[in-house]
Amino acid sequence: MRFVGIRNLACAAMLGAGLVLGWSSAQAEIVIRVQQAGANIRATASGSLTTDAFGVPGPAVFTTARVAPGQGFILVGDSGTPAAPLSHLRYFATSSAPIAAFGAGGVRVADSAAGDLVGLALGTNGTDNFASFLVPETYVSDAALRGSATWLNTDFAGLGLLTGQWLFSAPTDAGSQELRLIIGGTVPVPAPGGLALFVLAFGGLVAARRRAA
Repeated sequence: MRFVGIRNLACAAMLGAGLVLGWSSAQAEIVIRVQQAGANIRATASGSLTTDAFGVPGPAVFTTARVAPGQGFILVGDSGTPAAPLSHLRYFATSSAPIAAFGAGGVRVADSAAGDLVGLALGTNGTDNFASFLVPETYVSDAALRGSATWLNTDFAGLGLLTGQWLFSAPTDAGSQELRLIIGGTVPVPAPGGLALFVLAFGGLVAARRRAA
């Protein structure tokens, strides 16, 4: 079983129907979405993996939410105090060509984080290229994962992030195990006056009912 990585999905049309079929037939998938949220960058992760299909996981070094786009590394979630151990589920690329990173920025630790540790690490052992799906050491196969991280007062360029979509797919005996990274877009922010208008309208309705009574 080998790792298959598909880079920036903006070129999906050039890759043919096989990509669409591979995308939709995933047996388990994690999605990491990185968006602009006002003056900040917010990353959220959700989904699940069938970890039994990967064999024995290995230890991972970092347990603090951070991003290093030039190194192909992103981790969200809160490791707690003391830091909870993190595991990597590693698959090797079928090609000797380097797996494309998702930017050129250096390491930036998140200003805040919450939820489960979830991440992606791209790398090489000097001969082969690989991608590691990062999950808590105590993760139970197929259980739901949900984590987040926030970087204050910055944007995609400030963190050195490229915008686009990347799909990393590891075909296993339990079906395709995938991690999808989406960088771009904004988190919808309610209009500042929206809540006030709702409260005012609700108050007027209550007053009208009282007068009618």
